[in-house]
Amino acid sequence: SHVEPTIESALVGFNSWKKTPYEQRKQSLKRYQEQVVLKKKELATSVSLETGKPIWESHEEIENVISYIDILISKSDAIIKPQKTSDNNLNIKRGSMLKPIGPHLILGSFIEPCFITSSKIITALLSGNSIIFKPSEKTCYSGEILTECLINASFPKGVINLIQGGDEIGRRLSLNKAVKGVFLTGSIETGKKIIQATHDDLRKVVNLELGGKNTTIICEDADIESALTETTKGAFLSSGQHCSSTGITLIHKSLIDSFIKKFHQTAKKIIVDHPTKYKQEPFMGPLVDKKAVDNYLLYMGMAKREGIEEIMRGKILTKEFSGHYVSPSIHYSEKFNPKSLFVNSEILGPNCTFIPFETVEEAINIVNQMPYGFTSSVFTKNEENINSCL
Repeated sequence: SHVEPTIESALVGFNSWKKTPYEQRKQSLKRYQEQVVLKKKELATSVSLETGKPIWESHEEIENVISYIDILISKSDAIIKPQKTSDNNLNIKRGSMLKPIGPHLILGSFIEPCFITSSKIITALLSGNSIIFKPSEKTCYSGEILTECLINASFPKGVINLIQGGDEIGRRLSLNKAVKGVFLTGSIETGKKIIQATHDDLRKVVNLELGGKNTTIICEDADIESALTETTKGAFLSSGQHCSSTGITLIHKSLIDSFIKKFHQTAKKIIVDHPTKYKQEPFMGPLVDKKAVDNYLLYMGMAKREGIEEIMRGKILTKEFSGHYVSPSIHYSEKFNPKSLFVNSEILGPNCTFIPFETVEEAINIVNQMPYGFTSSVFTKNEENINSCL
């Protein structure tokens, strides 16, 4: 019942905001930035308690929100401002102007619920569009505080709209003809639902960021300590609950025993604890909810059924304060199997699976067969290897 009134409000806001000069829009975003600074401790705490990220990591996310506002304003100066050119020889003057198109629906994710969401909100607002923000149902409170920052920045009535709810709310909003932009960071399943809801409305801008099973290539000549540090962070930071988390590490055959042994030793030292109440600062907090734990354990069993070697078992951990704690896990597959559900699925948990290779070309071929293509990295000192991976 809140969908229609929310859309009506966003249309009212759009009709005034689209007429607001670009420089004034920038000033409103700067006021939003000031509000985030004032509430950064509260925002970081809410992110930690909702997602399970350690408080130090949540503080980093909020600092990124603050700094990214300046970056996006700087980028928009070159894009949104009217462009004028002239050809003196032909006595021709040319110009172009980008115009706002209407209310934008921002479907939030529990992965970096403030940073990822804020970047999309800022983009829409700088462009002169009103927003309807539906946070992930896993991070409702973080979304509410972020919206308070926007409201306190004194945007015109109806420009900022918050609505809470699940998939059905998102589907109904996406379907509405008045909504001209839909932005989602989430799972492939949710992305498919958005496509189904919007595919016949060619007037909508639809932007989907749908997960990742990201790869790292560690070549024979790699700086081992650097590769060890970065791969550990890539796999286990945010408890693996990030679209850019490293899921597959392709390791040169000559490094298999030595590197995986060091990686295992490092993983065993990782401190897992409550994100804000702890005796020793943790590197990993709990997973976001029980469903995430069940999903993680499901994949642990899947690996075993597919005959993938278990080097470090992912299991439930018990801590002083309640939470959905699990241990990191490490697996080894003797070769890449393009049909393996375990290898090809986004786990959204703290897992790293090693697969050996002999040549860089073989490693690149494996990367290119992965169903996801969000991020990838290579560790090598060989310029030829780098160029091959580009």
